[in-house]
Amino acid sequence: MEIKEQYMTIAPASLEELYKSIIAYTQRIESSLDAAEIMAVIKERDEIGEGLVSDDGLIIHVINRKVKQDVITYFSLSKPINYCLKSLKKSFDLDKVVLLVVNPGHQLNKPKHLITFIMNN
Repeated sequence: MEIKEQYMTIAPASLEELYKSIIAYTQRIESSLDAAEIMAVIKERDEIGEGLVSDDGLIIHVINRKVKQDVITYFSLSKPINYCLKSLKKSFDLDKVVLLVVNPGHQLNKPKHLITFIMNN
């Protein structure tokens, strides 16, 4: 299945606002997912620090069998927001976020822009 890739710029003032934006955006992609489901997945990965991919980049995974169209969205933040990684006891200023909304049952092609987006400053 072809994974859809898109770019957006958003302006959250805090991590909490970022999460609200991510939840709302995810629900536009897959309306059958409720906010609590999405937030539980985000919090679970935050707790173990899996999402941080660079000093300024975070990947948020929403993996659910309800997802019909797999989408990767590359969010550029108009100004950095603070992200505290408890496992490292360290803070980071994020300016990019990648949102993966995927169905684990789909066979996906490789994303074309993921590595470039994460590595570019």
